[in-house]
Amino acid sequence: MSLKNFAQESRVVLMSGVRRRLAYWGFDERGEASQEPEAVSGGYVMRGEVFDDPGVPQLWKALKRAIARKGMDVVVEEAAYTWFNRMVAMKVLAQNGYETAQLEYASEADQTPRILQRARQGGMGYLEPEEKERVTKLLGDFTKDQEAFAQLLTGYCRNHRTLRRVFGRQEDYTELLLPDDVLQDGGFLQLINTHPSLTEEEYKKVELIGWLYQFYISEKKDEVFAAFGKGKKAEAKDIPAATQIFTPNWIVKYMVENTAGKAWLDKHPNSPVKGEMKYLVENESDGTREPIISDVEDLTLIDPACGSGHILVEGFDLLYKMYMERYYSPEEAVDSILEHNLFGLDIDDRAAQLATFAVLLKAAQSDREVWTRDVRPNIFSMPEKRPFGPQEVRDFLGAEGKPFASELDVALMAMQDAKNRGSVMKLKLSSEAHAFIAKRLDALQAQTNRSFHEETVLADIAPFIPVLLALTRKYTSVVANPPYMGQKNMNADLKAYVNKHYPISKSDLFAVFMESSLAQASKPGYVGMINQHSWMFLSSYEKLRVHLLENHSIVNMLHLGPRTFEELSGEVVQSTAFVLANGGGHKTGTYHRLVDEPNVHAKQAACLKQKSVFPNIPQSNFSKIPGSPIAYWASRMQVAHFQTLEQIGGVFRSGVGLQTGNNAKFIRRWFEVAFLPREKKIEKWFPVNKGGGQRKWFGNNYEVIDWSEGGASIRRESGAVIRNEDCYFKPVVSWTMVGSGMPTFRMVDKGMVHNNASCFFLVPDNQILYVTALLNSVVFSHFVSLISPTINFTSGDISKIPFKSLESSEKVNVIASSVLESARHDWDSREYSWDFDQSPLLKISQNLEASYMTWFHKASDNFFQLHKNEEELNRIFIDLYGLQDELTPEVPLKHITILQEELDSDDFEALEDEFRAGGGHPIELPIKRDVVMQQFLSYCVGLMMGRYRLDEPGLHIAHPEPTAEEVASYSYNGHTVEIDDDAILPLMGSACQFPDDVLHRVYGLLDVIWGEETRTANVNFLEECLGKSLEKYLVKDFFKDHCKRYKKKPIYWLFASKKGAFQVLVCMHRMNAFTVEKIRSNYLLEHLRHLRQEEQMLASNEASLSSRDAKRLDQLRKDIAECEAYDLELKDVADRQIAFDLDDGVTENHKLFGNVVAKIK
Repeated sequence: MSLKNFAQESRVVLMSGVRRRLAYWGFDERGEASQEPEAVSGGYVMRGEVFDDPGVPQLWKALKRAIARKGMDVVVEEAAYTWFNRMVAMKVLAQNGYETAQLEYASEADQTPRILQRARQGGMGYLEPEEKERVTKLLGDFTKDQEAFAQLLTGYCRNHRTLRRVFGRQEDYTELLLPDDVLQDGGFLQLINTHPSLTEEEYKKVELIGWLYQFYISEKKDEVFAAFGKGKKAEAKDIPAATQIFTPNWIVKYMVENTAGKAWLDKHPNSPVKGEMKYLVENESDGTREPIISDVEDLTLIDPACGSGHILVEGFDLLYKMYMERYYSPEEAVDSILEHNLFGLDIDDRAAQLATFAVLLKAAQSDREVWTRDVRPNIFSMPEKRPFGPQEVRDFLGAEGKPFASELDVALMAMQDAKNRGSVMKLKLSSEAHAFIAKRLDALQAQTNRSFHEETVLADIAPFIPVLLALTRKYTSVVANPPYMGQKNMNADLKAYVNKHYPISKSDLFAVFMESSLAQASKPGYVGMINQHSWMFLSSYEKLRVHLLENHSIVNMLHLGPRTFEELSGEVVQSTAFVLANGGGHKTGTYHRLVDEPNVHAKQAACLKQKSVFPNIPQSNFSKIPGSPIAYWASRMQVAHFQTLEQIGGVFRSGVGLQTGNNAKFIRRWFEVAFLPREKKIEKWFPVNKGGGQRKWFGNNYEVIDWSEGGASIRRESGAVIRNEDCYFKPVVSWTMVGSGMPTFRMVDKGMVHNNASCFFLVPDNQILYVTALLNSVVFSHFVSLISPTINFTSGDISKIPFKSLESSEKVNVIASSVLESARHDWDSREYSWDFDQSPLLKISQNLEASYMTWFHKASDNFFQLHKNEEELNRIFIDLYGLQDELTPEVPLKHITILQEELDSDDFEALEDEFRAGGGHPIELPIKRDVVMQQFLSYCVGLMMGRYRLDEPGLHIAHPEPTAEEVASYSYNGHTVEIDDDAILPLMGSACQFPDDVLHRVYGLLDVIWGEETRTANVNFLEECLGKSLEKYLVKDFFKDHCKRYKKKPIYWLFASKKGAFQVLVCMHRMNAFTVEKIRSNYLLEHLRHLRQEEQMLASNEASLSSRDAKRLDQLRKDIAECEAYDLELKDVADRQIAFDLDDGVTENHKLFGNVVAKIK
């Protein structure tokens, strides 16, 4: 059981308990109160019952105000998490020996919490006298243990120095919301005391706090992201969950060591601390810079989005070593670090609480007495909205502060949306105002005889002032893992704010934090950060890059790439950690390229081993490349090509296609509709180039678009954008705009409309082969990786690649023509190609196995010839660009994009070494024989339905209401081949009596193609390849494979009872209003009659049946019941005589038949 499991279970248990307490206190689900405690002398009255706690009415009113201000959901989340924090903190303190255990059970046998056990023994010194009196009344009644425990726990937390400072606050209504089932089986106390993930070792780790925080809110995070998927924007309350992620410890060390550590070494280059900084990246300029600090107290570090305090904890650790080097005592060092060096801010109260606790835990490892002193880290959460009038500002400032009233008033007004904007708020205070306000706050808080007005305003303004002071000073080091949130997920207020104040970084919050953090850093000073690497390359961040390169310096970088965070998989989140120097001064930077390492642990090892390091890279290089990408691995020759060669976009027109505004309405898979690609005149559905997966040279032609009347309907659609219309129906070289890995380029034949999911180059016919070959070469891929090593490949980015032509392109054209033919042949050998002719196994005789082996050898030859040709093209282009020292022509086997269904690219990982060791000679391909047979069987079903004919290539019937001539039988190979007259094929195998069941029809087709004498051998080979019986595959798996092959737009629909006692395949194109009635009358009722006859025969001799026949009888009765129930449903659908328009597409038409058709999976 994991920590994540514990945290998530805890959240569910505590939130449920908090909701019950809210109901107890009279609040309904909408937050409206039907009951209210009435204050009386010495207590209160609730629901007619008298209680002796006079503080409750005030807490109840605070609760009511909080619900009105924040809403029920937020209050529930906050209260549950506050109690989670408090009790986890108590356990952590006890487990580390800082406090007496309170929540632990008295013994294994006695599950009384020790705080309750000690209270019965008189140990309640932390309670006020009146609290003791109330609890004492309860202790004698064991049925009131929960109530006694609640009062003991709230009193303990209220009066405990650390818990009060860290997790408490004025008017703490959360005391009313401690769940009333904490002591019960399955309650939180049992969870925290018995969960196997909470070991003694875990409790010793300071980072336990951070992991629990992340895991606790992970379900909330999932809820927020699910809402994003539905178009909901992130409200202020959603931002913490949406943006929280725990940074791996070694990356935190890297950021802290290369900011605060470097600042220290600039002053003390020979410091022994240097030897302890494992992740320090040394630069040419080290030892040459002017120090930015005079002494250790001048070294300041802020995390403006501190979360649970991981960065601050590592900052404390490094700072403490510096203090020890300067001969401070542990107590002096701890107090000075907390007062002068460390600062943290967060929008989430809970995170700030945990960060405070984590830093104090770290401090206690060096000075246990820190818990007894009145010291607290400078870690603050953003204040709730609370407007202040001019008089309140004057009351706070006093007479001496009158000159600063205007500045403070403006700042407080700007902070009213602090919970939404966080540390990116732009606030201003003069140095004089800053100094006075800080001094005034300290004085008021220390003052014992405050006036009424001072007392009143101080309570409300106190949460604002520390945040204001923190955001209006400079720091020698700013270190953060900032929130990631693109504009599309920002709420309107946040979006408007960043658009106005951060126009060059507004695309994502992480980029906004880059800009704001540089503004927070002293000049000179350091900013260390980990965020997404998209800012290094995407055009939307180009102005930010230019600003950074012109005004600041990239000191060093760990380019981490994907799989940096263990809890995030895939290629989407690609990370980079880096250090910037505010104001420049570093002309070169050092870069660690870790993007290819498979996981975070391998990245760490590669970093320590100095693997793939690019030292002393001139920052000026980046501006020489179009778009100024941070392409630190570009060689001098590559940079020179960007400067001297014309961009390909300047040679050939590039563009992107139309945006329909509603793809579900205007785009279909071609096989969904009555589309015949070989018709000379198309009236409605035109082929559309819409991107697709990674495939080089040719293919991905699935879709058609409603371009009737020149796209008249699309032009009327809201949100539609018609782009580059003059390029429609012309041959182009195209690629998919968004995808994993490098882009792959394909030739697109004339006659297609272009969609915005794909980009293209319009290339003259005599150059299209050359250009396609260049674009698919290792040279072009390498240039693309410099411009845009992301998942986005816009026409603007690809157009920036330097283009170079050969004096004679004849050799390239010959090779490229061969490659193109192989790729086209591969694509067209599949049913989902509109130029598919017939199964590639048909053209060979003898038997199925011999046909397969012939196909296998031919497919292998094509694969390795294509591979050889791609490598030869690479050699030509590497020589052309003079990149022999940087690139090699080898193409990994997994990058050959034919046979994608039949080959698993993962299998090539193991075969690559064998292939290279053999000198690049062909090896046996790991063809998936089951897939080849599945393809063949799919073709056989098409033959049965009349979609294909054995005697003619291509589509035959793919439209409604075929003529008698079209469905007539025909001769092939000396046999008569039947086309099913109603396109309804039973799919029950030996469980049915129908002669046109798919199983029987497959046997017949095998006989037609290879002869009756080969049937046994053919079936045996089929089953050997499938890994199961032919009957089992057809009955159980065929429809699933069909849905997969046709991309969840199946053309054969499965009408099936609940568990498959009855099922038939129906060709969608040939369905009409009477099809369902035919299924019922001709098949279902006949099948039921057959089942009943067999059941009656067995039942007549039931007493003497063998066990096998008895089981058969039992199954027959179940099948009959199932089919009778299905008949009721089918009759209802049949009576409705559903007719549909193919143009509406599979998804919509399939829905019309409800539960009588199998779900598309």
